[in-house]
Amino acid sequence: MGENIICRVNERRKEESIKVEELMVDFMNKTVDFADNHEMAYIYRLEYEMNYTVKMLIHLLEYYKISKRKLKKTDMIAKIVEFETDVQNFEVVERRRLLWQYMTKLKDDEYTSKYIIF
Repeated sequence: MGENIICRVNERRKEESIKVEELMVDFMNKTVDFADNHEMAYIYRLEYEMNYTVKMLIHLLEYYKISKRKLKKTDMIAKIVEFETDVQNFEVVERRRLLWQYMTKLKDDEYTSKYIIF
């Protein structure tokens, strides 16, 4: 799954105070764009449909603590996409993606791949 990462560094002087309300508004503005974008939901569905097996989807459901009982692949994908596009789950989703990237790097390494079963 390809992802773009943008990093901005804003220097503040020590005498400037940081207001929590402003930070929350800024955070919500960034995440609302993510959640309201129906195209992203479609892209996620397509990604999961084409590149993920049922076993891989089950891992995602278990990580997100979503019940997997009696779900077909399309239902699993729908639940995962619904969870991932919810603004309230933004941090959990980003954490999961980061950890999955780490696992991929560990599996690609000649030495550590012996110890990764996932």
